Amino acid sequence: MPTADTHIVINTNSRRGALLCDKIVSDITKQTSAKPKVHKPSSRADATRLYKKLHANPPKLIIICGGDGTVSSGLAALAGIASDVAIIPLGTTNNTARTLQVPLDLTQAIDCALHCKPKQIDMGVINTHKFANVASFGISTLIASGVSDRLKKYFGRLAYALSGLRQMLTHKPFVVTLRDPDNDLLFRVETHQFIIANGTHHAGQQIAIDAKVNNNQLMLFGLGGASKISLARALIDFYFGKQKRVSHHSYSIGRNFSLSTSRPMNIEIDGEVISQTPAKLTVQQNAIKVRRP
Repeated sequence: MPTADTHIVINTNSRRGALLCDKIVSDITKQTSAKPKVHKPSSRADATRLYKKLHANPPKLIIICGGDGTVSSGLAALAGIASDVAIIPLGTTNNTARTLQVPLDLTQAIDCALHCKPKQIDMGVINTHKFANVASFGISTLIASGVSDRLKKYFGRLAYALSGLRQMLTHKPFVVTLRDPDNDLLFRVETHQFIIANGTHHAGQQIAIDAKVNNNQLMLFGLGGASKISLARALIDFYFGKQKRVSHHSYSIGRNFSLSTSRPMNIEIDGEVISQTPAKLTVQQNAIKVRRP
């Protein structure tokens, strides 16, 4: 329900955030009994300081407005807070919103933020870093770093494909070894790209037909094998092939893993490097309350 004790965190450094900030605040103000408190962090460090203050004095509702990077880092920073949290997606692919089934339409997203009931969701943990949706390492890290805001502005999701074509020319494969807590080998795969999923969507696409965000499990898989042809085929199958179920042999499912790679790999979430291999992978169950359909 609408509440007077509402805080809005919005990334006005992004094009859509700057463009839609006034409308978002105006529409939310009309439906609450008092004007919400608006925060416009100028950097990730500024946002981190803000979330620490909100943890110390939690309001009734925190609404995070922005793309996947803003939303993901916000949810991770607010894990364990007593407040309800809501998101208004303003990004290019909006994977976290898709995972949480939050409407991508602005008016509907605002309505959900104010009226949907909060539901507990799990968060994945990589070493000490939490994430709500998906983390990955491999060629995607290089692709994300090669996509400028200008490219995203003019080409949208196609910008990532253009960056990917450039990276595929020189990228070399690596070996991933996955073990359980008792150090038993689960699998070893040579690939160009590896995904660690707590949520259901990656690159704007549903990962598996029955993937869930609140089943206390992670889903791990490589995209393709050692050859670039294998990677290309896997990407085509992922985007255009028939959706698989989580029981498919290409997926490993569980909540406690030890992961290592043949060379150190940066692990990223929505373009931000948060850790490095080797890594311990776990799940924090019911980590945060998010308003969602």
